[in-house]
Amino acid sequence: MHEIGNVLARQGELEAALRWYEQALQRREAAGDVRGQGVTMHAIGNVLAERGELEAALRWYEQALQRKEAAGDVRGQGVTMHGIGNVLARQGELEAALRWYEQALQRAEAAGDVRGQGVTMHAIGNVLALQNEPEAALRWYEQALQRAEAAGDVRGQGVTMHAIGNVLAERGELEAALRWYEQALQRKEAAGDVQLQGVTLVTMGVLQFSRGDRTQGLSNARKGLRLLQTIGSAEATTAAETVLWMEAVLSAKDD
Repeated sequence: MHEIGNVLARQGELEAALRWYEQALQRREAAGDVRGQGVTMHAIGNVLAERGELEAALRWYEQALQRKEAAGDVRGQGVTMHGIGNVLARQGELEAALRWYEQALQRAEAAGDVRGQGVTMHAIGNVLALQNEPEAALRWYEQALQRAEAAGDVRGQGVTMHAIGNVLAERGELEAALRWYEQALQRKEAAGDVQLQGVTLVTMGVLQFSRGDRTQGLSNARKGLRLLQTIGSAEATTAAETVLWMEAVLSAKDD
């Protein structure tokens, strides 16, 4: 029942996923499966966070954490602590988010969860970037990339390479940023993540366009838009606006 919920959640059918998770939770409670209860409670929190119901998500994550602590599930504790950090970061409570990420990282290290370490290091880098601490953010991203490579997490490598590119672009190091975006795109293609490929292509396109390589920039932005439209991504709307802006600029120049 939990796995059916997972599939539905990945398909974006969040209401149906919740119904299956609720049934899974009932069975796990009946069986006295404390660890399993924590896993399903966490999944319910994920769905609520996806729907933007952040306070409700936090309540489920807190219950999930209690069950995982009772079951001695150290890795699972780290996963849920990370989830709590994510919600707090979305709420703008960055210092609180950092504290939860630090605890999540401790659990991931204790459990030998190399991929989890990388994911949490990346999240810490994100918070530091938001706090306008680019040098510290880059150090955490570099550690995150090392863990993602060690764990064979190709998708994670692409996500972190993209984030490094963002920091460098913000600092005006456009050539270096482009090189990181190109590497990010390769990893995302290897991982088969169409959504992330589309986002990176649009980001590259904007950067290329802004530095004067307008033909290539527009070409990449259009490719990214097509990918995002293919999967019905919410990012497609913003990408379409970006492409329209580029086309308008080029049209004005021709006139």
